[in-house]
Amino acid sequence: MTIENRSKSVRSANTIRTNGQLVRDIGARAEAWGIREQLTGTARSIGSAKHFYAKKVLERYQRMFGDRGLVAERSFLNGGRVRYGLPDSARLDVLDINTGAVWDYKFGSTPMTAAQRLKIMTHGPGVTSITELHYP
Repeated sequence: MTIENRSKSVRSANTIRTNGQLVRDIGARAEAWGIREQLTGTARSIGSAKHFYAKKVLERYQRMFGDRGLVAERSFLNGGRVRYGLPDSARLDVLDINTGAVWDYKFGSTPMTAAQRLKIMTHGPGVTSITELHYP
């Protein structure tokens, strides 16, 4: 395959995948990475490592193929961006700034609580939907 043809196939594959599919796929990659790396530690530290990996992959993807308006691992309070991890803020795993869609990675068995959903809806900027993405 020539470089030109490869470039066209990458572009066409990029336009077919929705933002939701992209975010799901990146979560699956983060889960697989964690298994390959044989991560150890607490469930919380392993989950944090996978979240950070997913953030790096998403940012790299958008640098390579164009910005889709997806931001990862950002903290918000009353609709405004604040310092990462600020107490009482809502940290969003992935936010589509164009539609207000939020995706929340769950790298384990703990489901999202009603309080967590309310916090995201209250503090996230223009949140319209929240989708939990579960990985075993």
